[in-house]
Amino acid sequence: MSLDTSGVVAEQAGLGAVVPVTSGPMSIVHNYYTDSEFFSVDPNTGVITNRYGQRVIRAPEQFIIALSASLEQEVGERSASEIMYKCGKSWGMKDMDAFTSRAQYEFQCEFRKLGMGMMLESWWWPFTIQGWGAWQFDFTNGRQ
Repeated sequence: MSLDTSGVVAEQAGLGAVVPVTSGPMSIVHNYYTDSEFFSVDPNTGVITNRYGQRVIRAPEQFIIALSASLEQEVGERSASEIMYKCGKSWGMKDMDAFTSRAQYEFQCEFRKLGMGMMLESWWWPFTIQGWGAWQFDFTNGRQ
């Protein structure tokens, strides 16, 4: 990895991604450490949005468990599993599309040139602040 005044050349897995360097405060905040930095609530409508303008629902784990159990009672275990899977897959695809665009803008770099560890940490960070907890990536058996 080499650094010069015009940018950072990140030699991540030989991809040579160029990430611009700024002097002084960054115009884009990469991580958010508190609810008040990440979420905003419209007091007139009660709508909660995240830093990226996405509408969110803040629900406890018990709500998700009850939703799944109720769905099983209504349509049966197999159909409920299929519905939950399809909802999760659809949400995941939309989330990754949004993340890809956001990461390219935020890091001023093609998504495919971001290092896998950096990409995964950047993708997971909003989930951490939303209460999904921390995780670690183990790349010892994989190619970055």
